[in-house]
Amino acid sequence: MEHADIDPKDNPEYLTLSQAGKECGVSVTVLRELIQECKLVAGIARTKNGHAYLHRDHVPSWSQIEAILAQMYLQQLARVEKAMKNLEVEVEAVRFDLSEVHADPDGPLGDDLRAAADLLVRRERQDGVGGDEQAQPRGDGADFGEESPRRRAQRRVTVAGLAVAAEGHVIDAGESHI
Repeated sequence: MEHADIDPKDNPEYLTLSQAGKECGVSVTVLRELIQECKLVAGIARTKNGHAYLHRDHVPSWSQIEAILAQMYLQQLARVEKAMKNLEVEVEAVRFDLSEVHADPDGPLGDDLRAAADLLVRRERQDGVGGDEQAQPRGDGADFGEESPRRRAQRRVTVAGLAVAAEGHVIDAGESHI
């Protein structure tokens, strides 16, 4: 809990993060991060400028720091695992749409496939890959049921471009919104 009434700068009971870090065997950066993530809250006081000080009775031990960092690591792994599961669902949906296109090349493209094509086109633009001659996916959810032969050819170029682009790109876990 932060002590708002106390100016820790002139109080000998409060240590700078550098002093506290020397006592518990970790760097100032680690202590700052733990305070910022609200993993260390007891005995924290701030100066008027916002600098954190730690009460000497609340300086954590090395084993306490190690346990907190292990907990944070496991939480990060759980977030990555959740993102991977979401990504797997999205990839399966794109695979399903690809199977439908293979079964009926003249049929409409699935929403997931169009969204994946849009994502890859945006990535290529960011990376400076691909040119203006490459057909752009519509991405507006319109049905391709009654399309002109020219539009059908453009769609096939888009799908082919998606396949080529997919070989060289890995979709980040954070972009599981395909």
